[in-house]
Amino acid sequence: MCVCGNNETTYQLLIHCPTFGELWHRVKTWIGVVSVDPQHIMDHFHRFAYSSGGYKPRQTFLQLIWLCTVYVLWTERNNRLFSNKLNSIMQFMQNVKITSLN
Repeated sequence: MCVCGNNETTYQLLIHCPTFGELWHRVKTWIGVVSVDPQHIMDHFHRFAYSSGGYKPRQTFLQLIWLCTVYVLWTERNNRLFSNKLNSIMQFMQNVKITSLN
């Protein structure tokens, strides 16, 4: 079982899960990205990272933020499953910001 109550797939966990999906919304708002969440992880990555058009430094920044967000979500998943620790959505967001600076 997934931490969100459904069978765990990559898409379910990282994108569709209501708890973790809220983080994507907040991250997009924080960095000013407007995109639709597609059904496949690689499509999600491409739409997120290339939403700025052809401006290479911005694409690199968005790729970094996407990877940091996935890292934070995966870490939270493991904390919930194996350590019984729960963070709030505000803590998720703070962790994305801190991780992106390291």
